[in-house]
Amino acid sequence: MKPGTDPAEIKADPPLSADDRVLEFKRVDGVCLLTPAGQSLRIEWPDVKRLITRLLGMFDGDPVPRVVFDLEGIDFFNTTFLSLVLECWREVDIRDGALGLCNVSPDAGELLRLAALDLLWPIFTDRHAAIQSLSGDSEDALATPRGESPSSR
Repeated sequence: MKPGTDPAEIKADPPLSADDRVLEFKRVDGVCLLTPAGQSLRIEWPDVKRLITRLLGMFDGDPVPRVVFDLEGIDFFNTTFLSLVLECWREVDIRDGALGLCNVSPDAGELLRLAALDLLWPIFTDRHAAIQSLSGDSEDALATPRGESPSSR
């Protein structure tokens, strides 16, 4: 038997956590970018606290956190996902940071509008516009009037 082919020597990758199956986390130009790991965002309530904790760890020590949820390719999200975004926004807002959404589908945009959530968060047409607006030391993202997208000014 060749070395490394003994089943006892093969180590399986650890199972993905719920966090890793739902959202991918990374930093781009000082912005915490959250992208979906699939075509729908079905988050279970017990995962919200864990996802928030992970996100808080990303901007720990960042005096003015900036977060973008990129919803490209998302056809559906549940109300628990909206709870996650609201909780994230609350944590960002108390730190005088900024949160935005980008690549929002027409159906999701309508849902956000009906719930008046488009008044809380700027909605950008694409990831580049969101990151550009929220990154760096620009105060534009922090001074955006509620309900007005920085890209529409």
